Amino acid sequence: MKKIIISFLFSVTFFSCNSNETGRDMNNPKYEVDIDALKKEDFATTSSYFKSVRPIFLETSENCLIQSINEIQVTDDYIFILDCQYERLYCFDKEGKFVRKIGNLGSGPGEFSRIRDFTIDKDGTIYTVDWHRIHSYTLSGEYISSFELKNIGFVGHIQVVGDFLYLYFQPERILLDKDLPLLLKVDKKSGEVAGKYLSSHEHNLGFQCVTFKDGSFFYPNNSYAPCFAPIYSSTVFSLNNNGVSPYFRISSKRLLRKGDLEGLDLSRPVVTTKINRIRKIKTIRKFLEVDNYIFCEYMDDYTSGSDMLLYSKNSGEAYLYNVFFDDYFYETAAKASKHHFACSDEKGIYAFIPVLSMPLFINNYESGNIKYGLSKKQHNHLKQFSEEMNPRYSIMS
Repeated sequence: MKKIIISFLFSVTFFSCNSNETGRDMNNPKYEVDIDALKKEDFATTSSYFKSVRPIFLETSENCLIQSINEIQVTDDYIFILDCQYERLYCFDKEGKFVRKIGNLGSGPGEFSRIRDFTIDKDGTIYTVDWHRIHSYTLSGEYISSFELKNIGFVGHIQVVGDFLYLYFQPERILLDKDLPLLLKVDKKSGEVAGKYLSSHEHNLGFQCVTFKDGSFFYPNNSYAPCFAPIYSSTVFSLNNNGVSPYFRISSKRLLRKGDLEGLDLSRPVVTTKINRIRKIKTIRKFLEVDNYIFCEYMDDYTSGSDMLLYSKNSGEAYLYNVFFDDYFYETAAKASKHHFACSDEKGIYAFIPVLSMPLFINNYESGNIKYGLSKKQHNHLKQFSEEMNPRYSIMS
């Protein structure tokens, strides 16, 4: 299989409906897995699914300090990292060297007041979300244009598909008695609305607010059709130029249901804190495809974190794990740092170690739990560790 990119994005690094849904029957996904029929194992090993792993240590300097990793996307030559705490979109090369920032904070042309997501089309145009404005840039960081969306609250997440942008948006007013769409499809140049998709009542338990997490609710899957998973849906939807269709679904008797939300005020985003405490299977947190495999991470219980589901598209076999252990990189699993899957392309999966987990990673290094053959430069990089060092990034293939 392909490589896992585990970034140490270490800068060690290496997520009225009036709907016109199209394609596959919305109740008939291409793939479906019954979680209840699976036995959960402690961990999966990287070597069971990938041929190799390559760490990338991200450069650390005053121009590219990373506070949080909220989204990662890759092109042939670059790694793009969104840091929502610092309101910055960074560009690194595939060796981890800092190249540039995309856009700047401000109110002038090409500047944004806030950045919450981004997407890159096949021609190399970058689109960023700034509340209800969409800005576009070249890969070299040059500003192209902007357009403003009318009559919506704000856009939370964005995904380019062909000639269009799909927008996960929050309406101006939360109307719980109305069945509003979750997605808008707009022309990527003019912003003109070309479609509305996915009933908030049917596909998101009536929840209409946009929330934010470490990663987008869109999953680019560079080599495959992009996908989208609403926050309280057990279904992942495939996106194309013509519309939306169900692609992958997890089923279980323990899925979060509408009845579980009775008495909660769904008009306020902060209600997610209460929903997260309900001991049910809920949010799909990550969805990636590489070769024959689907990697799906979902939140089962608020206290125990996420589970990792691996599904073979060829055989239909599925495997459930507590965590993914990188046995190419670490000697033992007990104290190993968790590598968070970020995105995928034809080369493999890119993963990262978050900023807050870097001290644990350094402890693994100092205690001899890292068995990967680091280069002299990488050894020196780790010996100079400080709390301001960027995370690590890696690629599994």
